[in-house]
Order: sequence, then structure tokens, then C-alpha cells
Amino acid sequence: MSRKTTRHTSLNRTLTGLATDAPFVIATRMSRMLDPATALSPAVQADNLRMVWEKQAAAFEACSALMAAGAAQYQQAWLGLWTGALPTGRAPSAASLAGALDSALQPFQRRARANARRLRSGR
Repeated sequence: MSRKTTRHTSLNRTLTGLATDAPFVIATRMSRMLDPATALSPAVQADNLRMVWEKQAAAFEACSALMAAGAAQYQQAWLGLWTGALPTGRAPSAASLAGALDSALQPFQRRARANARRLRSGR
């Protein structure tokens, strides 16, 4: 399997995981928030705070991954100039973009999967 295929496969796996886990987590949390009997319970309030903090942490990790991918592209361009190669003006390859996008979506997918498991178990 080529490197390009592996990156696209990994991106597809990440997107599929998000597409299956995120709707379940959203529906479960919304039903808990809208239920008057449990909306003000300490467990639901703690889960609401956890939800906000998790999204902030995932966004920070995603930004870090995108900045690292951009820095690698920038470094590669400067290294090419330093070694005497002329800039070609080429866009990044689809495989490198897929890898960067996969790296950016991984934090969200990991948290969505962990939340889905936790909510399915009833904790």
C-alpha cells in the first residue's frame, strides 16, 4: 500500500468515526440537557463543563497539528531554496493535505469516540 493510499485511508477512517460517533454524542447530551428532571443535576452540569473544555483542548491540538504541517511545508521550501533549487510554485500534494487534515481532525475524533463509549456505558 502506497503512502498516499495510507494517508487517504486514515483520513477516511477519521471522518467515518466522526460521522458515526458525533451524532450519538450530540443527541445524548441534548436529551440530557433538555430533560427537566436531570438538567440541573451536578452530573449533567459537570458533563456540560467537560464538553466545553474538551472542545477547547481539541481545537488547540488541531491548530497545533496544522501549524506543524505548515511549518514542515515552509521548511521544505526554504531547504529547497538553500540547496539551489528554484521555486516551482507547486501546490502541496493531495497526500500531504490529507495527512494534515487527518492530523487536525484526530483530536476531535478521539474525544468523540471516548465520549460515545462513556455515554453508551451510562457513566
